[in-house]
Amino acid sequence: MTTVYVIIISVIVLLTLAIVLSWILGWANVAFAVEVDPKEEKILSILPGANCGACGYAGCADLAKNLAQGNGSANQCTQCGAAQVTQIAQIMGVEAGDVVPQRAVVHCSGDCDTKLQIQNYVGEKTCAAANLVSGVQGCAYGCLGFGDCMRACKYGAIQIVNGMSHIDYDKCRGCRACEAACPRHIISMVPFKNGKMLVIACSNHDVGPEVKAVCKTGCIGCSGCVRRDAEDFQFDNGLPVINYNSYHINAMMQAADKCPSKIMKFVGPDGADTNIEVVTDQFKSDVDHTEWLG
Repeated sequence: MTTVYVIIISVIVLLTLAIVLSWILGWANVAFAVEVDPKEEKILSILPGANCGACGYAGCADLAKNLAQGNGSANQCTQCGAAQVTQIAQIMGVEAGDVVPQRAVVHCSGDCDTKLQIQNYVGEKTCAAANLVSGVQGCAYGCLGFGDCMRACKYGAIQIVNGMSHIDYDKCRGCRACEAACPRHIISMVPFKNGKMLVIACSNHDVGPEVKAVCKTGCIGCSGCVRRDAEDFQFDNGLPVINYNSYHINAMMQAADKCPSKIMKFVGPDGADTNIEVVTDQFKSDVDHTEWLG
């Protein structure tokens, strides 16, 4: 009987402790609760919850907190569409503004068929490791093709095809993960004002003969596009750069048509309309048939 009494007493004590501790925890939860701004909760419920960091904040909760306090813009989330931005703007009490999605662009066109001086690399099959090896391929600026960007993408928007990164714009959310993962920094974010956008598909800063020696499709740095359209193109360290703040597409197309290397192309979702004649993405360069006068 003594054992039974001990068990009963132990059970009563444990139940009492459980009740007391539960009451204490409940009281502490109320007494020390941090009041959350209702705006913050509403904004957080609209955000996608991807926590990608592309907005510049640590995650969706951090962005929601700052937006509720009036810091940042309603269209700061790169993964929110027009409807979500409008809802966030209404909660903030501001104008929604233009919603221009940011999407990733690979500034390279050199696949296994167009790269020259490719070495037999036997090290770790990652771009980060291969980038540390001198001479792994002739072009020191081009895509290494080992898929660090593909593995970084949470949305399956990147595939490696014939040694070259290709972006599926139907899946790309503009999260910047691929941009951060590329050791050669040839991926950047472009504002997609139209269904398809014109981009510079090369990152080689060398002069023409050196470019031709390592890639069939590289920019030879002739600066012809800049001379024809100085408002939309700028020349930076041997490469043209598109000014997406102006982006007068008709003038740009006239300059792009004269590009001897054909390194300018349209990228975007399949079936997206550019409303203009599209440059074909074939990269059959006529550089070898052009007399170099540099």
